[in-house]
Amino acid sequence: MKEVRMNFKNLRENHNQLIQFMESNNYCTDYIRWFQYEINWILEESTHRDYQSYEEIFFDRISRRPYSKSTVDMKKTIIGTIKQFDLEGKYPDGRCGHCMLKAGPERTLSDEFQKIIDHYRDHGMKKGRNPETLRSKSSSATTFFLFLQECGENTVESITESSVLRFFEDYTSEKSNGYYFRGCVAAVLDAWEGRNRNGCQKVKSYLPQLRPFRRNLQSLTDKEISRIRKALDNPDSCLTLRDRAVGMLLLYTGLRSCDIAGMTFDDIDWEKGLISIVQKKTGMPLQLPLSPVVGNAIYDYLTLERADVPEPYIFLTGNRLFNPISVSSVDNIVDAILRESSSRQSAGDRRGSHLFRHHVATSLMGNGVPRPVISGILGHSSPGSLEPYLHADFASLKACSLDVSMFPVAKGVLEDA
Repeated sequence: MKEVRMNFKNLRENHNQLIQFMESNNYCTDYIRWFQYEINWILEESTHRDYQSYEEIFFDRISRRPYSKSTVDMKKTIIGTIKQFDLEGKYPDGRCGHCMLKAGPERTLSDEFQKIIDHYRDHGMKKGRNPETLRSKSSSATTFFLFLQECGENTVESITESSVLRFFEDYTSEKSNGYYFRGCVAAVLDAWEGRNRNGCQKVKSYLPQLRPFRRNLQSLTDKEISRIRKALDNPDSCLTLRDRAVGMLLLYTGLRSCDIAGMTFDDIDWEKGLISIVQKKTGMPLQLPLSPVVGNAIYDYLTLERADVPEPYIFLTGNRLFNPISVSSVDNIVDAILRESSSRQSAGDRRGSHLFRHHVATSLMGNGVPRPVISGILGHSSPGSLEPYLHADFASLKACSLDVSMFPVAKGVLEDA
């Protein structure tokens, strides 16, 4: 079957209509800027690359450099929305999901590959696995299988080693990304071994042997923390009250972005001064003190800025639909905070919400808090989850200046430190 090169004439001539629609419907400035950036990238790349689908564009986009999972999800959403506008004339409404990887028969999984994915999800749910983990690994394995289908391989038995290795060469630009994909594919095939043991073991033997990749985690410096605090405390800054409240939660609790995005009114006990959540990642309950600085920031947002709508989630989007914010929204808020505080603006600087989580961990470590206590504060399901933080430079740990008095550290824990 002859491949047909995509025609981007419609997008090139009419993309301003999409941007104008978003502006007139009060989408936030940062979100619109991301759309414009991705559109410009697509139009530029299309001048010297022969794309056959928006899915191929997406895969090419995320293979250029290592991205966090939240950034990959955001780009998937944006490119999927651009696809719907370009090919179907649909404008975003904030509710209908995009159709990346489900655009038509040429992008659907083969019957066997779809059964493998479905079985992995069903098997995982019966075992009580975290739904978000199942979704993430299923998505990565789907990307892998779709690539193999482009190579003409639609069953486990037809998979060749050369195609598997080509996937890891073409679509995993960093050891960290490749190692993650390898683990996802292996997990999905493990679940299918009961149906096709020899075939699954054969494909797993083709997976490249990649070592776990440990980044040298960058710590926020004292100067950066000082600037961030000033930006969050400054009523004349460009940050919204919502952004300041989210920033305070990140800086003083170390909560994951998914838990902040999913925080509801029932999660806060104002009388007892407690935040009580069930963590999205681990499914485990976590209770942290609601310090005055964090509580005041949330209260200001709720009383002075948040729309009065019957929505159980605390943090809402800035557009008129007032949906709960997403993990990508939290990352966008972090970017806004870092810009406002003139922090991490150089090429190659590590950004993202996990910076704040890392700051809380290293600050507690630098103040002599025992590892099990830190793991409890951060909501780790396993003490081994703290291991990446132990590789940080010790001088950075000693430079941290977070006040540990706001955390639930039992009396006497620090007396021997």
